Amino acid sequence: MLAGTWVAQLSETDHKTMLHLLNLAKENTIATWYSSKLLLLTSAISAVCFMADRQRAGSLREKTLSYGWVFFSIVFLLLSLDEIGSYHETIGDASVFNLFGKQTGWTVFYILILLVGGFMLSFSVVILVRSKRTALLSFIGLLLLLSNPLQENYEINSYRAAPDPAQWVRPLGLLLLEEGSEIFASSCFLLSTVIYLHYVSRQQPSNQALPTPYININLLFSSKLARTLVFCGTVLLTAGLVAVEVGIGETTIRDEGIPKNWFPSTSAFAASIISTYLYHISRQEKAVIRYTYLLLAALSMYIAMLYGSNLYAHNYWLTEKGMLLEKVAEALSIAAAAFLCYRMLLLSEGAWSRTGTLAWTLLVSAAFLLEISYAVPLTFLAYACLMPLLVEHVYRWKPEINELPSVA
Repeated sequence: MLAGTWVAQLSETDHKTMLHLLNLAKENTIATWYSSKLLLLTSAISAVCFMADRQRAGSLREKTLSYGWVFFSIVFLLLSLDEIGSYHETIGDASVFNLFGKQTGWTVFYILILLVGGFMLSFSVVILVRSKRTALLSFIGLLLLLSNPLQENYEINSYRAAPDPAQWVRPLGLLLLEEGSEIFASSCFLLSTVIYLHYVSRQQPSNQALPTPYININLLFSSKLARTLVFCGTVLLTAGLVAVEVGIGETTIRDEGIPKNWFPSTSAFAASIISTYLYHISRQEKAVIRYTYLLLAALSMYIAMLYGSNLYAHNYWLTEKGMLLEKVAEALSIAAAAFLCYRMLLLSEGAWSRTGTLAWTLLVSAAFLLEISYAVPLTFLAYACLMPLLVEHVYRWKPEINELPSVA
């Protein structure tokens, strides 16, 4: 992604070229979607770390400290939303940050960043230090992340100090340093959470631990609790999407982020991860069942990228032959959805499962065929219908986990 940013900046590409999609310095690109999903994965794995730590906690202190992972997860979830929505570009001018005067907004925002950074540093010292590599990666990621506001402030001051700000050009080296700091920070945090999970898995009793270096974390949930968590997550995402639509509306400026795109992208991305997991745990079943899940994972990942990069709304596919490439991509996506509908109906048990499968297929197809203005809510609603069904499939192929005591 950094190499794509470098080449795109040197060639001064416009918004109609595919190379532009690899530019981290621009909004609504595959590069920014990739960066957002790194943060989202860190948020998800932090939530798993919380559950793993809480289940193995032997004292009230350890149980209390494990809740630090919840804050960790929320921070990275918001950072993932910000990466696509670009709130940090103007948040210092928001009225909520300017209660004490028009010039205080950015100061309050920077203080908030320092407080969050202070918590993350303290958390690294108290919790992550259990695994030295985890603590080191987290500390490096934190330094890189906190350097970003300083780099942006330096560039702003350079712009204002220029004899003619209209002729000021952002140095390519500083741009790559800033974008590189951000994406390497995300990578460091993601690696630190994965390594911490590996550390926790090795702390399990020897009769439960695997003799291989694979992560072996048993998270015990009843199917009822799992459905409740999915329902609550869907409600929160729906409320967030409605708040974004009502409070911000349609963003038409090309270089501004589009927050609403984060919601269908995140829902489709989560479905892709769960579908991949289903492919893994159904390995004893027929190949056609396993590859049904794999195809669903691939289609969902493509849809997640499509919305996270705003590719669904712009003619990047335009070539000398017109919109042929885009039409072919749409036709293949709808055909894949129809095939998956057929396969999922064969795997479904009960009227509700079949209804949800049909709803997902029709809504996803409608999002491709109808006007762009309907695409976001239709796709988000489609995956809201699909997620409970995927949870049911998890408990079908892993029925023994439903018989275990639930650990909240």
